Amino acid sequence: ANRFSCLSRHAVIGATAAVPFAIAEQPYYVTYIRFTSSVGTKAYRRWSYCLWDTIKKDGPFSLFRGFAYPALFQMSTRGVQFGVFYTLRKPKASRTKDGPTAEFIEKAGDLFQYACTGALMSIPKLLGDFALWRMRKQTIRHIMYKEPLLYKNPFHCLQTVVTQHGPKPILRCLFGTAIHSTFQNGSLFLFYTLLSEDRDDVTPLMSGVYGGLAGMISTAYTHPFFVAATSLQVDALNIEKCQYSHFGHVLSSLYTYNGVLGLCRGIVPAVVAAFPAYFTLFYTVTTLHNHYTGSASQKN
Repeated sequence: ANRFSCLSRHAVIGATAAVPFAIAEQPYYVTYIRFTSSVGTKAYRRWSYCLWDTIKKDGPFSLFRGFAYPALFQMSTRGVQFGVFYTLRKPKASRTKDGPTAEFIEKAGDLFQYACTGALMSIPKLLGDFALWRMRKQTIRHIMYKEPLLYKNPFHCLQTVVTQHGPKPILRCLFGTAIHSTFQNGSLFLFYTLLSEDRDDVTPLMSGVYGGLAGMISTAYTHPFFVAATSLQVDALNIEKCQYSHFGHVLSSLYTYNGVLGLCRGIVPAVVAAFPAYFTLFYTVTTLHNHYTGSASQKN
């Protein structure tokens, strides 16, 4: 009963913190999709120029256009993340002190649990990413090239794709999304745990800093999987003429034609944008967690 209470309580905390996280993350994804949509047209040579041009032409608020749906999908995944994280996380007093081997085994077990959580999140993440990529890209192409809008919302997008083409366009992206989600979630919480180790009374500010640094490290570490997964999802936009057949085909093609740099494309803006997003996420979660535990201790 106590474990279920802890899981549900921190799931609500994680879901609440997902809203400011989605707001902080939205400018990066809006600019990233606009930049990738312009490939071949020579509209933007660099990501930074694309960001500045978007702000100059459409105003700074255009970077946050349509964040409600990403926030909705983030609430489901981040709720699971932090519910499992705080339920499994051991306090300082109960951590093993039987030597480096036992400590390594304990950390390996934690990593496996966090990675399994990421794998479980891959299905809602896939549905959200697939629909949101199509929605964002059609919005940007509507603004840039006056193309008509086909989808009213992400749910209408999923319904339309499944009705017209079946579930295959979505399922072909499942493996790549699961790989990225597993490694990203596992490394994020592992690095956060290592950075905040022996600091059970960490302040919200320091938790935000540790979370931001962990987000930067995990983003850099898993960026090749992100490039491959998003390339496969963008390729799925052209349902009739798909360039890639599966996730492994994407990795091999990017490496063959572009080398290692092809797999690391856009890693600098991704890592830079990860810090404020994950700082906001962990700061909010720790603030809400400390507020709840403080209120509970006062009642007792």
